[in-house]
Amino acid sequence: MARTEWTKTNIPKHMLTVIDRYLDSDFARERGLTSRTDVILGALRMLFERDGFYPHRPRFEPMDVTNERVRIVDNALQRITTVRLRSRYLLCELCNARECIHIDFALSLPDVHRLLPTRSRVSRGW
Repeated sequence: MARTEWTKTNIPKHMLTVIDRYLDSDFARERGLTSRTDVILGALRMLFERDGFYPHRPRFEPMDVTNERVRIVDNALQRITTVRLRSRYLLCELCNARECIHIDFALSLPDVHRLLPTRSRVSRGW
C-alpha cells in the first residue's frame, strides 16, 4: 500500500512497551506478526470486525500451489507469504519458521497433502 494512503496517530508509550513484549512472544510469531504496525492493525481489524464495522474476509486465501511452494494471502496482515515444501519439512518465509499458522493453513489444503510424501505425513502427523 502506498504511504500516501497512510496517516499517523499517537498512542501512549506504555502501549508500545506492551506491543514490543507481545512481538517477542510465541503468540506473535505464530500469527506472523513482525512489527508494531502488524499488531496495531490486527487489533483494530479484530475490533471492527467484531462490531460489524469492517467487512469480514477469511484470514487466509490460497493463491497457488506448485510442487515447491504454496503462496498464501494473509488478509489480516495484508501480505502474501510463501510456504516452501522441503523434503522433510515446510518452511514459512514470512515467519521464517517450520511451525506457524501459515503452515497450518497450507496443510489444510488438499493439493498440499497430495504433494507430501506419505511417509512424511505419517511421521509428522500430517
